[in-house]
Amino acid sequence: MYKIQRASIDDISQLSQFAGKTFSDTFRHYKQEDLQNHLEKTCSEKYFTNQINNSNNKTIIIKEDNIIIAYAKYGKLELPVNNPVYPGNELHRLYVDPNKKHSGIGSQLIKYVFDKSIEEKNKSIYLGVYNDNKIAIQFYQKHGFQKIGEYNYFVGPHIDREHIMQKIL
Repeated sequence: MYKIQRASIDDISQLSQFAGKTFSDTFRHYKQEDLQNHLEKTCSEKYFTNQINNSNNKTIIIKEDNIIIAYAKYGKLELPVNNPVYPGNELHRLYVDPNKKHSGIGSQLIKYVFDKSIEEKNKSIYLGVYNDNKIAIQFYQKHGFQKIGEYNYFVGPHIDREHIMQKIL
């Protein structure tokens, strides 16, 4: 079992690099220019500095030998959910180092998010997942999520169709 901790300002540079690499590895189908622009908006040091200082969201990390091997970001519901069960949280991101997948780290992170969400008196948790990411969809289903809708996720002019998934806590 790994130690989960809140990301701090000291983790920003490493977190930004890890987030950019795992996102890029997962979404290889984007044009390079569109991907770089998207990473600047969603994985830059500036982005994570703002997130860590934002009380509506929490960023958690797992380190091994002082190196980030997984992270998750959760908090305020931002997805276009019809009739959400309130109060509710959103799991914005969950990424694990490819060399550590199938080791239970992802399950440990998601259970932590569930436990914290319940502590905060949330009744539900939502997430968006790329509809072609079958492994991630199966992972979320294994943890009790069900598809309740879809939406478009833009990276530059490229549009990905995403599932909206819900878990009642």
